[in-house]
Amino acid sequence: MSALARWLARWRPISIHKAVLAGAEPGAVTAALGGSIAEAFGCWHEWASQQRDSVICGRPGVTAEDFEKVAAAFAAVGVAAQ
Repeated sequence: MSALARWLARWRPISIHKAVLAGAEPGAVTAALGGSIAEAFGCWHEWASQQRDSVICGRPGVTAEDFEKVAAAFAAVGVAAQ
């Protein structure tokens, strides 16, 4: 895998998270990134779950509110965690 591909893959979940929080539909985010909505959700969910559980100086990497907002956007299009 090229260095660029590794770099892009590393930041993909953050891009998904920020785009959905800004109001983008999961389908539009997926179209911009390529792949399926289920793949985008899986990528985001793995990252966000770790960030939500990671607390540094009393602050989570991702707040429960933001986690739920993005999860709900994906659930609205039929994709959710098992």
